[in-house]
Amino acid sequence: MKWIFSLCIVVLLASCSSTTPVTEAQLSALETAVNTPEFIFKAQWAEPLDNDATQVLASLNPAGGVVNGNRVNLDRGVYYVKLSGDLVDIDLPYFGTRQISGGLPGSTGIQVKQTNYSDLEQNRSKKEDLRNLTVQVKDGGEFYSISMQLFAGGGASITVSSSHRQAISYSGIWE
Repeated sequence: MKWIFSLCIVVLLASCSSTTPVTEAQLSALETAVNTPEFIFKAQWAEPLDNDATQVLASLNPAGGVVNGNRVNLDRGVYYVKLSGDLVDIDLPYFGTRQISGGLPGSTGIQVKQTNYSDLEQNRSKKEDLRNLTVQVKDGGEFYSISMQLFAGGGASITVSSSHRQAISYSGIWE
């Protein structure tokens, strides 16, 4: 019986080992993507920060649906934020509450395509494998602040704050 307990402890400790270390190539790719800036963020999950929207999504979720807690699986669509030189191209779904009407008919998502954007800020994190970027864009009368966290391993998360809507976060990958 003691050897089974010992084996369980060894397996548990082995499973708690740290993640794979970041390679120099991954760090170099991250630096290039951020300094250029030239990358695309592909959203895999939407995470509404509005509690009312989260409750509505949970009530509409069929068994085996796309909502997992307060996260919405976006694998059925291609949603992204693309920075390429002086172009910002955004196509993201939105789940949450609007404070100011955007008018109908029209898209309910966040869709912006803008050249010559301004206010791109880059901050180094204390962690060497993480970079923080913030960009400000405007679409009509709506202002967006997009805060991005890019990890050297390819993971990423962004938070979109708007002058007309509740904030929403997305997680996914960057290339």
